[in-house]
Amino acid sequence: MLGTHAAVLFAGGGQATMLVRREHAPRIEETLLQEFARHTAGAPCSVACLPLSARELVEGPRGAAASTPALKGALARRLAWSPRGAGGFGACMATLSFLLRHRKGAPARAAWDESAAARCEECAERPRATDNRCIRCGHNRRQGQQGKKQFDEARDLAEILGDPAGSGSEGAEVQRARHLAFIKLDGHGVGTLLERLRTMAQYAAVSCALQRAFELDPATRDAELGKLGVSAGRYQLPIAGGDDLLIVVPGHFRRPDGGQGDALTLAADLAKRAEGAFDEVALENYFDADRDLLRHVRRLGAGVGVVLTSGIPARFCFDYASELVRSAKDAISDGEEGARSAVDFVVLRGGSPVSSSVRSLRDAQTMPLVMQLGQHRIGALRRSRCPYPLADFRRMLDRARQLARVSRAALHDLRAAMQQPEVGLLAVRYQMVRDSALRNALVGDQPLAAVPPEICEWVMAPVGNPKASTTWATGLTDLLEAARFVGGMRAEEDAG
Repeated sequence: MLGTHAAVLFAGGGQATMLVRREHAPRIEETLLQEFARHTAGAPCSVACLPLSARELVEGPRGAAASTPALKGALARRLAWSPRGAGGFGACMATLSFLLRHRKGAPARAAWDESAAARCEECAERPRATDNRCIRCGHNRRQGQQGKKQFDEARDLAEILGDPAGSGSEGAEVQRARHLAFIKLDGHGVGTLLERLRTMAQYAAVSCALQRAFELDPATRDAELGKLGVSAGRYQLPIAGGDDLLIVVPGHFRRPDGGQGDALTLAADLAKRAEGAFDEVALENYFDADRDLLRHVRRLGAGVGVVLTSGIPARFCFDYASELVRSAKDAISDGEEGARSAVDFVVLRGGSPVSSSVRSLRDAQTMPLVMQLGQHRIGALRRSRCPYPLADFRRMLDRARQLARVSRAALHDLRAAMQQPEVGLLAVRYQMVRDSALRNALVGDQPLAAVPPEICEWVMAPVGNPKASTTWATGLTDLLEAARFVGGMRAEEDAG
């Protein structure tokens, strides 16, 4: 499309950065707008150009390449430009990002002829193309017809093989898997790093790491997700690229090797996969001369939000997963030894009370409580420990797998006990004495006498500094919710 006139530095997640000769820039910009509109049937697109000399590419921009004095002033304040040029290639990217955000705020150019009289009979917005529909609605209709045809063919094949849907192993799994999981990943620390990079080589290296971390190529995604336990045809990828990933899978599913997989474990594995991609680029020699940048690369991670639902509309789940990502990033530490990634999750059912804000949800889960445990005074109890740093999230899932082995009656008693924490704490301790599986799930191999309730983190533990905080949290609710999924099909049936 662009021939040899453009060198692509990065392309993914709905964004691209390329280096072009100045005289070709207007034509390439127009080509990009036209091609994007053609391929997306009229979706809006913004393009920003930053003229730079060869020296500025190395040292950083020297002046405000803006169309108005006001924008020039805003750029100067935002980037603190030096007359001699500063910031290296990262400053060039910061300038370009600023210009692009400004361009997105301007009125978008219509991607179709607004004077056309005949409008699409479905959207009533875009002009008709064929069959009384616009290009986009026609494409969506064809995709739906093709998907239905593939489903019908798979069902017919299952009947021929003697395994009709709903009666054989795969059909029974579909019947039992009543929850869908919306898993959203967003890179943490990526934007700040990109503005600090000094060279195009560093930028290209980090871009490749981002592709490995978040972009699943259509040609290899089945194999990549298969390594994480997701079979082909058991997922949807609405977003994959840049530093974002959104994947939809069943709450629990059958792995390619025949074992049981679940969405919460997959979320943790995807975060670890992203960290591994950044670790690989840190081992290369692009950052050897700048130890601060190298430390920043080694601290890159992801915030992960997981919505498990059995009846909430997909559009809401997409948005809520993004809210959970922002909540998860609150648990990521900026220190050298702290967590690089974190996970927040919530289980929503058709009748669940839902708040548009995760913070409001957490506030609603916090109940006032006047209670004394040893030397600790408790003033409030939060019914969830979310969000979890990645290592703690994995530990929670391990505990949940053990909890899934506990009897249904004991799990019911646990839920009831935490409705009245003042007496529930004693009830939980009593249940741990009676049930060795429950005791192992909550306190491991420690003797019960050596585990007072106030230091059993999964029952009740202080939020933050135990000497200063009067707000405590219980992880029992998280464990009980997670056990429905990580415990496999039997746990889902028992809890249902």
